[in-house]
Amino acid sequence: MLIHRSTGPGKLIIPIRIPPRKNARLPLPRDPLAFRPFATRSLLHPVTHRATNPNPPPNLPRMHLAPQETRTYFVTTVTAQRRRLFQVAANADLLQSTLLHYHAQNRFLLHAFVVMPDHLHVLLTPAPAVSLEKAMQFIKGGFSFRLKSQRDVWERSFDESQILSAQRFHTGRRYIEDNPVRCGLVSEPQAYPYSSATWPNADPMPVYLR
Repeated sequence: MLIHRSTGPGKLIIPIRIPPRKNARLPLPRDPLAFRPFATRSLLHPVTHRATNPNPPPNLPRMHLAPQETRTYFVTTVTAQRRRLFQVAANADLLQSTLLHYHAQNRFLLHAFVVMPDHLHVLLTPAPAVSLEKAMQFIKGGFSFRLKSQRDVWERSFDESQILSAQRFHTGRRYIEDNPVRCGLVSEPQAYPYSSATWPNADPMPVYLR
């Protein structure tokens, strides 16, 4: 701050600079939030992590899996437009080998399966770190990749039913392996080549269902 002090009548006027006091208030800026604490600004302008964020923070889990005791499923998936794709033996063999390939990689326990002309039934338990959706992606996507068809292979969705008791487990397995007989394809389950009826490596019923 400058103060002009006179030295007397007819004498020079000498400007004197007076330093500001330590506790003097500075003029506020136009944006009153500019000097507010970060916490205050965060409350007024929160950052929202949307569910559609393709790159969530790495410390946040992407999916919470259900307890393993409730993760045995009866699943049905059908071909696109119900085409009888697996009526061709080479295609049925390819789907069966794809299914058994991912079972051998421990992606899921496979309790029963049957490859029908236009759909697939499986009774499975995904591995602890694998979701049901991921397990079906292995099967359906793995087969589509190997088939290399220019047309759609599968309907996008699938139907599943949770198996929560030993009775439902046995009923589901029997339904799957008897399906070719009910459809008139064979006279007995063991005569159908694309099912678990004669497969020696089917996984037994999980202990928690017994």
